[in-house]
Amino acid sequence: MLEKGKISSGEFLIMVIIFTIGGAILTLPSVLVSLAKQDGWIAYIIATLIGLCFVFLFIRLASLYPSMTYIEVNEKIFGKWIGKISALLFLFYLYYLSSALLSEIGNFFQHRFWLRHLWK
Repeated sequence: MLEKGKISSGEFLIMVIIFTIGGAILTLPSVLVSLAKQDGWIAYIIATLIGLCFVFLFIRLASLYPSMTYIEVNEKIFGKWIGKISALLFLFYLYYLSSALLSEIGNFFQHRFWLRHLWK
């Protein structure tokens, strides 16, 4: 339940897991298989564990500073200028990642659409 635009750490965890799984299904397997060949499943498990470590780090930060936003937490930990630069870089990364994932989803559905019409 949203209260003043804030989400709980559990809701954040669910959003991150869904976003990660969505990206992992569309993009990660092809990259991992091309690099790791038959050991792609091991690399996938390691990458998932590393990603979950970051999720738990963010959840821990949210529980330590429950009334602060991500940018405020960065400023408190790293200082005013480095915290703002770090938060800005993170937000640009999320923007880039979201747009890349949206592009991948669009390409996925476009190819499925054309494949379905080719088989008619």
